[in-house]
Amino acid sequence: MNTVHKFIVAVLTSLCLLVLTPAIATASLQDLVQTNAKLITKSSSKTVGPVLDALQQYGGAEAERFLTDWQAKKLYFIKESGRFVLAEKAAKSADGKKQMLIRDAVTGAEIGLVSAKSIKQIKPNSGVRSKIAATLVPFQLGNPDPDIRETTLTTLLRDIQSSHLAPLKAAITNETVPALKVQMEKAYVFGMLAHGTDDAEVEQAIRGLAGDLSLDVRAALTPMLTSTVRVATTLPDDANLAREITPGRTIK
Repeated sequence: MNTVHKFIVAVLTSLCLLVLTPAIATASLQDLVQTNAKLITKSSSKTVGPVLDALQQYGGAEAERFLTDWQAKKLYFIKESGRFVLAEKAAKSADGKKQMLIRDAVTGAEIGLVSAKSIKQIKPNSGVRSKIAATLVPFQLGNPDPDIRETTLTTLLRDIQSSHLAPLKAAITNETVPALKVQMEKAYVFGMLAHGTDDAEVEQAIRGLAGDLSLDVRAALTPMLTSTVRVATTLPDDANLAREITPGRTIK
């Protein structure tokens, strides 16, 4: 094979990959949600964690859209196949039966008209919706709409997780609204207090709150002041001891 032929083959291969990549990605998300169908259709705050973690790890606009539709109770599934769809009311059929126009929940592709009885709406309870909101945090911190970023921050502050720290740190760098940037920085500090593993960074986070007597700051610091009383014949070297209590001699 001469050089020209090799070049043509290489170009055609690249084009094929470019065309196939979105389809592969879509199929992967489709597989993910269908594999976890039971956790989605019959979700509870105690069982929904694994599928939310999987969707967050998958990432991307399609996963964000799926989570948003799920949270907003816009998701349905076809009873016969279990396929997830979005639905909207349509005109009644010729025999007067209710119909719905459905689209694929992952791709958005229109499927067509179906009987309203052939699909079922998924209605996550408040606990599940709260967990979905927390999962959406990394997706929405970079949303172009500042109102969405602000709402996301409010959600994040209610239940900040270790997985939020990296996207939050990146969002701080990119934030253009001064007030939101201040809130993000405070949220990051709270996240470090709750989940930080580097003592130096945690100490820096605590020092960064100096002079701030707001209720949210006090609430974030309070768990760090919690102490427990334990008995030991030998004092451990690695424990953070507040003080020693000697029975009969020390008043707690």
